[in-house]
Amino acid sequence: MIPISNLYYLLCYAWKRLDERDFIDVTATPFQDLPNLLARVLIAGVKRLLRQGFDRNYVSRREVSQNPKGKIDITDSIKRALLFRNSVVCVFDELSRNILYNQIIRTTLYHVARAREIDTSLSHELHSLVRQLDAIEFIELRADHFLRMACTRFG
Repeated sequence: MIPISNLYYLLCYAWKRLDERDFIDVTATPFQDLPNLLARVLIAGVKRLLRQGFDRNYVSRREVSQNPKGKIDITDSIKRALLFRNSVVCVFDELSRNILYNQIIRTTLYHVARAREIDTSLSHELHSLVRQLDAIEFIELRADHFLRMACTRFG
């Protein structure tokens, strides 16, 4: 049987994160299997993101308003007869944490927390992190999400 610490260092090397190998003290962890090790890595990484701040980006929003901001969509406002109610359809960009990268993280936390192989204490910690990210929506994870992330973050 391969010691979990060896596996952790191998993963750090494979992920080109060898300088972060002491990020988690794998020798002190009571969880000596791969699912719990990866859950521990995920928890530590998300806690670090919470301290540093999650990524934000501009997200296009569309809303009906009596106080216009951004671009006014006259065509849609007329179609919906909003002008008679002193309202218009506005399209504007808003700085948000609810972006694909963060949605993937929150959804992953949720699914890992519900996995049977994960120790109860780690599961509680994962659920706590999910609750801290309540401004970020869950998504249905698909392969194309990860392909888009690879193109936008590293391309």
